[in-house]
Amino acid sequence: RPEVERNMFIGACNEEVEYGFTHGVYKVRHRSTCSKLNILDTLWVLHMKFFADNTAKEARGRLTIRGDQQVESVDFDKYDLYAPVALKPSVFIVLVIAVQFGLFITRVDITKAFNLGELRHEVIIEVPVGFRDHPKYAPFGKDTVWQVMVASYGLKQAASAYYKRFAEAMLQRGYKRLGSDGCFWVKGALGKDYIAFPIHVDDKIVVYSSQKVLDQFMQDLADAGFQAKVEGYDEILGIACNYNRIEGWLELSQRGMIDNTLAEFDLTKANPRGVPCTPDSCK
Repeated sequence: RPEVERNMFIGACNEEVEYGFTHGVYKVRHRSTCSKLNILDTLWVLHMKFFADNTAKEARGRLTIRGDQQVESVDFDKYDLYAPVALKPSVFIVLVIAVQFGLFITRVDITKAFNLGELRHEVIIEVPVGFRDHPKYAPFGKDTVWQVMVASYGLKQAASAYYKRFAEAMLQRGYKRLGSDGCFWVKGALGKDYIAFPIHVDDKIVVYSSQKVLDQFMQDLADAGFQAKVEGYDEILGIACNYNRIEGWLELSQRGMIDNTLAEFDLTKANPRGVPCTPDSCK
């Protein structure tokens, strides 16, 4: 890779590790104290965002644990693997509610969601590549390992641990989940202060009656220890969204996804066919 991109990736990895130790995700331990525990390997997952002119914009480095090396009853429980997400109809229902009652729409994303859940087992990992000689993060040299203090990316139970903490926090603050969909949350009543949101892992499609209601929701998340940010509604789970609250209409389009798929498989110049195909149209 070009030197600029390489340095950006190194910076992103340093930031990831520094965040982990600053926020209590990792703790240094000596290998001798973990002789009876399963020590997991780690991988770096790197991603680069580019500007329209294809120059590097932002590098992201995610330290991911080799969850495939976990051992049942040693570092995970088989009953803690579920990770519920909202039903597809719930996503469309909440959008219909917004259009019908003139509500606002936005998306709220939880930052580093999988570093927020609690662990019920001791999880030990090898020091990741790039930090095995670091005086602060590897003080015991090759005998240094890290203990994972909270759920982390790659662990089998990470998504479940996050959902449990999120659900507990919402219930404590007066939000209710539907009996028909445990990932569809509401608070208030239509015509008054109202908010509703189906959740898809760390993404939430939020419809709300006023800025005051949204501000209270963001404050509730902050009080519960979640770092959240509002991201707008121009795209919802990969679907382009165009919403006019005043005129009361909403348009969803997957044109961008379709175009990207065609380009990926070099089908942009393929001859289109009607569906379903007739024998004559396929000749």
